[in-house]
Amino acid sequence: MGRRADIGVTMRNASRAKLLLRLASRWSAGTASQGGRSLLSWAYMPEIRRHQLHDADALLIHLGLEEADDPWRAPWSASLVDEGRREIQTAGVDPDASLVGLALGVACGGSAKRWPEEKFGRLAGLLKAAGFEPVVVIGPGEAEIARSVISHSGLDLPVVAGDLDAAGLGAVLSGFSVLVGNDSG
Repeated sequence: MGRRADIGVTMRNASRAKLLLRLASRWSAGTASQGGRSLLSWAYMPEIRRHQLHDADALLIHLGLEEADDPWRAPWSASLVDEGRREIQTAGVDPDASLVGLALGVACGGSAKRWPEEKFGRLAGLLKAAGFEPVVVIGPGEAEIARSVISHSGLDLPVVAGDLDAAGLGAVLSGFSVLVGNDSG
């Protein structure tokens, strides 16, 4: 075996990563779930009442570091935020509405990691009935999935971000109150 890392860290629900860290690092830490207690050098339970941003707080404190700041927001420039607002307006949506993004795609794992389209469609209908504005967010090659979700929703849902770069996507997402997505990694 080659050189090992001194410290390896993983988070929630990453059993494969925990196994790899056990093999590839001298000291490993992460959450106690999914084999953490037996696979890691040090395992802890995250405070589930707090945002996932704080999952590593116990680890950071254990290592003598500061816990996560609350809340953190990406520092988008005004021009980029304006670009996101224009993209939302171009899709026929008021950018000042209570926007809820429905991110349909997955980066790896295909349909096994994707929430069923009919459930996204039902969720869109429930959100609309509750006074929210659901917006379908897609990436390259996801137009067919979007059509299926729209069909299942029974609504004329707006679709955004199909051809945006990462900064443009971030700008669009910054306008949402909530983003519902899949296990995208």
